[in-house]
Amino acid sequence: MNATERDGVGTASTATVLAGPSYGVFTRVKLAVVVLIFGCLLVSAYRDTITVVLRSQGYRFNDVSLLMRAAAIMFSLGPLLWLDLTVRRPTQIVFILLYMSVYVPCCLFPMLAGAEPPAKYLMLDVWLLAGFFVISSVYRLPLWKIPKPQLSSYNAGALLLGVTLVSCAVIVAEFGFVFKIHSFENVYDTRLDMREEVTSKSTLARYLLNWLKNVLIPCSFILALHNRRWWVLGIAVFLQCYLYSVTALKGTLFYLPLVLVLYCVTPMLKRSVFWGLAAPAVATGLFLAVDAVRDGSTLTILFLRRQFMNPGIMLANWFDFFYQSPKAMLGHSFMGSVVDYPYDLSPGRLVGEEMYGVVGMNACGNLFADGYANFGYIGVIGVSLLLGAVLHAYDSLAAKSDFRLAATVLFLPALMLSDSGVFTTLLTHGLGLVFLVAIVLPAAQSSPQSAANC
Repeated sequence: MNATERDGVGTASTATVLAGPSYGVFTRVKLAVVVLIFGCLLVSAYRDTITVVLRSQGYRFNDVSLLMRAAAIMFSLGPLLWLDLTVRRPTQIVFILLYMSVYVPCCLFPMLAGAEPPAKYLMLDVWLLAGFFVISSVYRLPLWKIPKPQLSSYNAGALLLGVTLVSCAVIVAEFGFVFKIHSFENVYDTRLDMREEVTSKSTLARYLLNWLKNVLIPCSFILALHNRRWWVLGIAVFLQCYLYSVTALKGTLFYLPLVLVLYCVTPMLKRSVFWGLAAPAVATGLFLAVDAVRDGSTLTILFLRRQFMNPGIMLANWFDFFYQSPKAMLGHSFMGSVVDYPYDLSPGRLVGEEMYGVVGMNACGNLFADGYANFGYIGVIGVSLLLGAVLHAYDSLAAKSDFRLAATVLFLPALMLSDSGVFTTLLTHGLGLVFLVAIVLPAAQSSPQSAANC
């Protein structure tokens, strides 16, 4: 097999591929059924649980015509027409998970939760589909040849652990060593107090908090598991719990279990994209079943709403605000010295205060919401081009690295795209830092044989 075939870059025309047996019509039909089930479960949970329990927080369910719902569903299934059924690059696993956790909700929920007429959201769906096509197109391009040092798995783990410990030392110097596991019942009030303390610290400390919980500690954890260094696993778990005591961000406690699960299932996901799409659908069904048995809504509110519903709901809120308001043009960011920013607050604060009437509230928008807020529909294509370039660069850098490690360490920072823009994710949430990690990741042949299976 030549390099072109290995990277999934063919020379056949689109018509030939669509007509040929390799297109996988039956497989794509199965994938469509999975996505349909996933979407129906989410919409039902939103209608029957979220809008009932959290109605006072502004959640609503619009009575949309069957035709409009069918159109939104068709747009949500659109990327399956060209989705590569073979996983050859580490970022494809992240791409599949972004499809389920960001793209599908962004097609389904705006017209159900937004304030504008449904037809306007269909136009947004057109641009979302075009943007996702742009992102997926990078998998048809040959990889760049980027030289990188070849470190053993143990040396890479030791280097990452050293950087992690030094970074944690900076946090301890800034915040002191206070270890307290906050109760989930009062975590939101505690978080507000902690947020004030965090904002009073140095810029370096604030960046390190995100880089540690999203990249450095999870990477040290996974390499320790890969190398079977159990004492390093213990250190990573302890440090992540310490960060929770500092920030009161409950998601911090779930990051290591998440990367552990992904590390274990990556071989299965690599064999078939079906499992990448089925996993979120199965998890959604399990969470709803547990809530039904317990006659509660805890898992639906904490997990399904946050991870799978909010990306679409927040996109609707951002779209509603900026549809009739001047675009931000990145004036709140690095373009502030070039353009005239028409607002006093950041886009997230603008949307949060306007839509929910709460002073100081920040409504987190995903990469597409951020793109639209800055440049309208063209911004959706712009952020898609940027993300496609980022994913292609990462695949090129990690081309000779252990596939399992390369896919796993990228997962958490990329997951932040569900409630952050691409630029914010690159700098603040550590997606850019992952490129430095990819440089030291060991090659597949240097992986310990004993760690071949989870």
